[in-house]
Amino acid sequence: PKTGKILAVVVLAMYALLIVPGTLRRFKADRLRAEAGHLFSLKQWRDASEVYGAANKLDPTDGQACYQWGMAYVNLQEWDKAINAFKQSVEIRNYGEVYNDLANCYYIKAQSVTGVERKHLLIQALDAWQMAVRLGLPVENDQVVVMRNIRTVQDMLSR
Repeated sequence: PKTGKILAVVVLAMYALLIVPGTLRRFKADRLRAEAGHLFSLKQWRDASEVYGAANKLDPTDGQACYQWGMAYVNLQEWDKAINAFKQSVEIRNYGEVYNDLANCYYIKAQSVTGVERKHLLIQALDAWQMAVRLGLPVENDQVVVMRNIRTVQDMLSR
């Protein structure tokens, strides 16, 4: 009887120490993601990006939230931050649309640099667009646009 009570207390303590904090962290992250989604819908990109970042810090397992985080940065034209968010998203969920937006960021960023750095960014854009095609895109016209982008970058790299 006494051993059973001690075991119950130990199990309860382990639950409180190991399970509850993770559950609370995920719950708080979910609430933050909902808030960020609302801010995103209001086109409050800076606030949305900050709240998505806070949610991601608590629970970096939501690929859709990472994608929206990246899109908030796209709207702020902060390409490096958008690229990082999209990379996190594709690590969690491997979708063509994320690769397409990742490629777009590399391509846009390449327009502001020259030389080896430009070539490197164009290659990254090309690789991401090719992955988008392999995975497929939800909108048929996007596939056509991506194929055109691939040809454009291939031409740019061959010069």
